[in-house]
Amino acid sequence: MTTVAEKQRVAVIGGGLAGLSAAVNLARHGLAVTLFERSPHMGGRAQTTLKDGYHINFGPHAFYLGGPGHSFLQDLGIETAGSAPPIANAVGFYKGRTPILPLSLGAIFKTDLLSLADKLRLIKLMLRLNSINENDFESLTVNAWIDLDKDLCRAGDALKSFVRALIQLSTYTRDMDKMSARAGLYQLKSAVRNGVSYLHGGWAQLVDALVDKAREVEVTLVAGCEVIEVSRNSQNGEFNVAFKDKTKGLLRESFSGLVIAAPPEVVKMITAAKAMKSGQIPLNLGGDELVDVKAACLDICLSELPRPEMTYSLGLDEPLYYSVHSSAAQLTPPNGALIHAAYYLKHGETGTPQIEKRLEDMVDTLQPGWREKLVYKRFLANITVVHKILSIKDGKLGGYWTEETDEPGVYRAGDWVGVEQLADSSLASAKRSSELLVAHLESARKSSPNSNSNELAYWSEWQGARAQVHE
Repeated sequence: MTTVAEKQRVAVIGGGLAGLSAAVNLARHGLAVTLFERSPHMGGRAQTTLKDGYHINFGPHAFYLGGPGHSFLQDLGIETAGSAPPIANAVGFYKGRTPILPLSLGAIFKTDLLSLADKLRLIKLMLRLNSINENDFESLTVNAWIDLDKDLCRAGDALKSFVRALIQLSTYTRDMDKMSARAGLYQLKSAVRNGVSYLHGGWAQLVDALVDKAREVEVTLVAGCEVIEVSRNSQNGEFNVAFKDKTKGLLRESFSGLVIAAPPEVVKMITAAKAMKSGQIPLNLGGDELVDVKAACLDICLSELPRPEMTYSLGLDEPLYYSVHSSAAQLTPPNGALIHAAYYLKHGETGTPQIEKRLEDMVDTLQPGWREKLVYKRFLANITVVHKILSIKDGKLGGYWTEETDEPGVYRAGDWVGVEQLADSSLASAKRSSELLVAHLESARKSSPNSNSNELAYWSEWQGARAQVHE
């Protein structure tokens, strides 16, 4: 068996879902992996706060069961445990009313939200949804697709608002005049076809499972150490990672390859050429500018739920979300309840006290008397959900980073990487980036039998090609 000392050393920067899963996959391919996380705890925005027996996610989270993230976790030997949100009694907020949400065939016929003609249009849309090729609408925004769709173009405002609310729910994105219809339809189809799950114990379930798996495959987890710089050694082509250790100060280590799973603003900071040592070359990764998707979130812990049947709601003419996550997942002490409410923010918008009040008013309507049952409340005014809106660029899907960078041996992962969305994007990009790095190192190894010189040969060849491009 190959010992760790004999393995090629690679680094993963970032300890969220993307970084952890990439590190595990790299180690499973026989590499010696060091993962750096600036926080004392792993998980990033997938962390779960435990307070008085309540498992509180960082805003509302649902795990898509049919996406690439689920299959990748299974490949890593991780199974998720949770339940689907109960939506049988779901209502909407529309023009001052709370009509039944048409989320099932029975609810479509019961609701007074839609005219008979629009009920039939909705049924037709749902029946043909899986046959819609979202790639045909790559150059259209969601709003443009709705206006051109053969059924929705003749529908009333209520049905159009309902369809927008479903896409907003499945993508967290309110900017329907920016999001590509390809992205919106793909995510909507995934939600309808396979469903989602609220995870028992919160998303800490995934983080804990990945940490355990990382330790099992001997990943070195370095938490509480901030990476301040990554660069390439001009002599041997290896990567230098400079990081701050609380007890030892500034340290540097060298690696044969990198997966950077840190947020975009961190990537820009650590690759900037500010105070690099002599012989170090800054990394030029490339990539378009990204647009953040944000939400204002209200998390409410109750000793009991005043109206147990009222577990789900969406705003149709307001960007509102409400769900009692404890109605599906094990998140609270006995009889307790955990409500996640959210207000989807448009680009450039920020959560305000007025938005917090609107969310509380919504809960007043759905759970009158909740304030007397309150255990804990938290308002998160400006959560970054993801760092990308899958928009349109030159008639094609754009607004995201790719796993491959302009630097050989450096790859990216995160929910801002790739064409998937949310956690699926984190996990799918982690799978691709880790496998690209494995393939890169294998190619470099085969190009030279000397393991100490293969990366240098690859680096020299790339430098020559780069020079020709700029001549």
